[in-house]
Amino acid sequence: DAAAVVECAMSVPLGAEGLRFLPFINGGNWPAGASAGFVGLQAQHTRAHMARAVVDGVAAWHAWHLKRLAALGLGAPGRVAALGGGARDQRMARLLAGFLGHAVERCGDDETGARGAAGYAALSQGLDAAECLPAPCEQVAPDPHEQAAHTDFYGQFHRVVESLAPAFGQLSGAAR
Repeated sequence: DAAAVVECAMSVPLGAEGLRFLPFINGGNWPAGASAGFVGLQAQHTRAHMARAVVDGVAAWHAWHLKRLAALGLGAPGRVAALGGGARDQRMARLLAGFLGHAVERCGDDETGARGAAGYAALSQGLDAAECLPAPCEQVAPDPHEQAAHTDFYGQFHRVVESLAPAFGQLSGAAR
Protein backbone atom coordinates (compact mmCIF):
# COMPACT_ATOMS: atom_id res chain seq x y z
CA ASP A 1 0.00 0.00 0.00
CA ALA A 2 0.98 3.66 -0.32
CA ALA A 3 2.00 4.01 3.33
CA ALA A 4 4.37 1.04 2.99
CA VAL A 5 5.92 2.57 -0.14
CA VAL A 6 6.51 5.88 1.66
CA GLU A 7 7.97 4.04 4.65
CA CYS A 8 10.31 2.14 2.32
CA ALA A 9 11.25 5.36 0.50
CA MET A 10 12.07 7.20 3.71
CA SER A 11 14.57 4.51 4.68
CA VAL A 12 16.89 6.02 2.04
CA PRO A 13 18.27 9.57 2.22
CA LEU A 14 17.10 12.46 0.06
CA GLY A 15 18.48 12.06 -3.44
CA ALA A 16 18.38 8.25 -3.40
CA GLU A 17 22.17 8.11 -3.73
CA GLY A 18 22.16 9.60 -7.22
CA LEU A 19 19.02 7.96 -8.59
CA ARG A 20 16.42 10.31 -10.07
CA PHE A 21 12.87 9.66 -11.19
CA LEU A 22 11.35 11.87 -13.86
CA PRO A 23 7.63 11.99 -12.98
CA PHE A 24 6.20 12.51 -16.45
CA ILE A 25 3.99 9.38 -16.52
CA ASN A 26 1.36 11.19 -18.58
CA GLY A 27 3.83 13.40 -20.40
CA GLY A 28 4.16 17.03 -19.55
CA ASN A 29 3.95 20.51 -20.98
CA TRP A 30 7.59 21.22 -20.27
CA PRO A 31 9.96 20.05 -21.47
CA ALA A 32 8.21 19.18 -24.71
CA GLY A 33 7.81 15.43 -25.16
CA ALA A 34 8.74 14.69 -21.54
CA SER A 35 8.28 11.09 -20.44
CA ALA A 36 8.79 9.24 -17.17
CA GLY A 37 11.76 7.16 -16.21
CA PHE A 38 14.68 6.61 -13.89
CA VAL A 39 18.02 8.30 -14.52
CA GLY A 40 21.19 7.14 -12.81
CA LEU A 41 19.98 3.63 -11.97
CA GLN A 42 22.91 1.42 -10.94
CA ALA A 43 23.35 -2.10 -9.62
CA GLN A 44 23.55 -1.01 -5.95
CA HIS A 45 20.17 0.72 -6.03
CA THR A 46 17.37 -1.18 -4.34
CA ARG A 47 13.59 -0.87 -4.46
CA ALA A 48 13.91 1.54 -1.52
CA HIS A 49 16.12 3.79 -3.67
CA MET A 50 13.58 3.60 -6.48
CA ALA A 51 10.73 4.45 -4.09
CA ARG A 52 12.73 7.40 -2.69
CA ALA A 53 13.54 8.64 -6.18
CA VAL A 54 9.81 8.57 -7.03
CA VAL A 55 8.90 10.42 -3.82
CA ASP A 56 11.61 13.05 -4.35
CA GLY A 57 10.80 13.52 -8.04
CA VAL A 58 7.05 13.87 -7.56
CA ALA A 59 7.48 16.31 -4.65
CA ALA A 60 10.04 18.38 -6.58
CA TRP A 61 7.74 18.57 -9.59
CA HIS A 62 4.77 19.60 -7.40
CA ALA A 63 6.95 22.34 -5.91
CA TRP A 64 7.94 23.48 -9.42
CA HIS A 65 4.28 23.83 -10.41
CA LEU A 66 3.36 25.64 -7.19
CA LYS A 67 6.26 28.07 -7.59
CA ARG A 68 5.29 28.66 -11.21
CA LEU A 69 1.68 29.43 -10.22
CA ALA A 70 2.87 31.80 -7.48
CA ALA A 71 5.16 33.58 -9.97
CA LEU A 72 2.10 34.18 -12.15
CA GLY A 73 0.27 35.74 -9.20
CA LEU A 74 -2.01 32.77 -8.62
CA GLY A 75 -2.74 31.54 -5.12
CA ALA A 76 -1.71 33.12 -1.85
CA PRO A 77 2.05 33.80 -1.64
CA GLY A 78 3.75 31.41 0.76
CA ARG A 79 0.54 29.51 1.44
CA VAL A 80 0.05 25.92 0.29
CA ALA A 81 -2.32 23.27 1.57
CA ALA A 82 -1.36 19.63 1.10
CA LEU A 83 -4.32 17.27 0.84
CA GLY A 84 -4.90 13.61 0.13
CA GLY A 85 -2.49 10.72 -0.28
CA GLY A 86 0.94 12.23 0.26
CA ALA A 87 -0.31 14.66 2.89
CA ARG A 88 -1.22 11.77 5.16
CA ASP A 89 2.48 11.38 5.96
CA GLN A 90 4.05 14.35 7.72
CA ARG A 91 7.45 13.53 6.17
CA MET A 92 5.99 14.04 2.70
CA ALA A 93 4.53 17.42 3.68
CA ARG A 94 7.90 18.38 5.23
CA LEU A 95 9.69 17.40 2.00
CA LEU A 96 7.34 19.60 -0.06
CA ALA A 97 7.80 22.43 2.47
CA GLY A 98 11.57 22.02 2.12
CA PHE A 99 11.41 22.28 -1.67
CA LEU A 100 9.09 25.31 -1.45
CA GLY A 101 11.11 26.99 1.29
CA HIS A 102 8.06 27.70 3.46
CA ALA A 103 5.54 25.91 5.64
CA VAL A 104 2.80 23.75 4.17
CA GLU A 105 -0.62 23.37 5.74
CA ARG A 106 -1.27 19.62 5.99
CA CYS A 107 -4.94 18.73 6.02
CA GLY A 108 -5.37 15.07 6.79
CA ASP A 109 -9.14 15.02 6.57
CA ASP A 110 -10.28 12.12 4.38
CA GLU A 111 -13.36 14.08 3.32
CA THR A 112 -11.44 16.98 1.79
CA GLY A 113 -13.31 16.80 -1.54
CA ALA A 114 -16.71 16.81 0.13
CA ARG A 115 -15.58 19.59 2.47
CA GLY A 116 -14.52 21.68 -0.54
CA ALA A 117 -17.87 21.19 -2.29
CA ALA A 118 -19.72 22.09 0.90
CA GLY A 119 -17.47 25.13 1.33
CA TYR A 120 -18.37 26.40 -2.12
CA ALA A 121 -22.04 25.83 -1.32
CA ALA A 122 -21.62 27.88 1.86
CA LEU A 123 -19.85 30.65 -0.08
CA SER A 124 -22.70 30.71 -2.63
CA GLN A 125 -25.06 31.47 0.25
CA GLY A 126 -22.90 34.30 1.59
CA LEU A 127 -21.47 32.30 4.49
CA ASP A 128 -17.82 32.01 5.53
CA ALA A 129 -16.84 28.46 4.55
CA ALA A 130 -13.87 28.39 6.94
CA GLU A 131 -16.15 29.16 9.89
CA CYS A 132 -18.84 26.68 8.80
CA LEU A 133 -16.53 23.80 7.99
CA PRO A 134 -13.19 24.14 9.75
CA ALA A 135 -10.76 21.55 8.46
CA PRO A 136 -8.35 19.80 10.83
CA CYS A 137 -4.97 21.05 9.63
CA GLU A 138 -1.46 21.50 10.93
CA GLN A 139 1.42 23.68 9.78
CA VAL A 140 4.43 21.67 8.67
CA ALA A 141 7.54 23.83 8.39
CA PRO A 142 10.71 22.89 6.52
CA ASP A 143 13.36 21.37 8.76
CA PRO A 144 16.06 24.07 9.04
CA HIS A 145 18.73 21.36 9.31
CA GLU A 146 17.63 19.92 5.94
CA GLN A 147 16.91 23.17 4.09
CA ALA A 148 20.28 23.40 2.33
CA ALA A 149 20.00 19.80 1.15
CA HIS A 150 16.42 20.38 -0.07
CA THR A 151 17.45 23.54 -1.93
CA ASP A 152 20.42 21.77 -3.54
CA PHE A 153 18.35 18.73 -4.56
CA TYR A 154 15.55 20.89 -5.98
CA GLY A 155 17.95 22.92 -8.12
CA GLN A 156 19.89 19.87 -9.28
CA PHE A 157 16.70 17.97 -10.10
CA HIS A 158 15.48 20.74 -12.37
CA ARG A 159 18.88 21.10 -14.04
CA VAL A 160 18.68 17.38 -14.89
CA VAL A 161 15.19 17.84 -16.36
CA GLU A 162 16.38 20.85 -18.41
CA SER A 163 19.43 18.99 -19.67
CA LEU A 164 17.24 16.11 -20.85
CA ALA A 165 14.96 18.35 -22.94
CA PRO A 166 16.77 17.42 -26.20
CA ALA A 167 16.49 13.71 -25.37
CA PHE A 168 12.76 14.07 -24.66
CA GLY A 169 12.33 15.81 -28.00
CA GLN A 170 14.22 13.09 -29.80
CA LEU A 171 12.28 10.30 -28.08
CA SER A 172 8.90 11.93 -28.74
CA GLY A 173 9.84 12.36 -32.42
CA ALA A 174 10.91 8.71 -32.65
CA ALA A 175 7.57 7.58 -31.23
CA ARG A 176 5.64 9.10 -34.14
